[in-house]
Amino acid sequence: MNEVVTERPLVVLVHGIWMSGVELLPLAHSLRRAGFSSRIFRYTSLRRPLEDSAAQLHEFIAGLAPGQLHLLGHCLGGLLILELFEVHPVQPPGRVLFMGSPLAGSSVARHLAARPGLRRLLGRAAPALVSGEFDWRGGRPVAMIAGSRGFGVGSL
Repeated sequence: MNEVVTERPLVVLVHGIWMSGVELLPLAHSLRRAGFSSRIFRYTSLRRPLEDSAAQLHEFIAGLAPGQLHLLGHCLGGLLILELFEVHPVQPPGRVLFMGSPLAGSSVARHLAARPGLRRLLGRAAPALVSGEFDWRGGRPVAMIAGSRGFGVGSL
């Protein structure tokens, strides 16, 4: 008798700046209830440049050996996913979802970067958050969720 093994699609969640990944636990739980496997990729959003974090994300994904991989990036996590595909373009097939990622740069980051005492709040992520010079080279379906009302730091 041949046994059919079905693998649940994997979603890797990538947190944003000033976060640790813990805030994504409810979303990871919801994804598991919906039939997906989920893992949270944690990285130091302020202390390392995106290139270093992209290399870590690449190793993290390789260690999971997924058949199908969906990536979900919140805020800076979306920019990290863009960097991943820039530096390591060959990834397992799947989709990408950006949630509030400043793909065109962040006006809040530009404001903070322009003030010497506040620039350090952006850490090594400052260039990516300010520039908005990203091109999508992932060759896979992409979606973006973005609000139309200021909420969070931007509302200040």
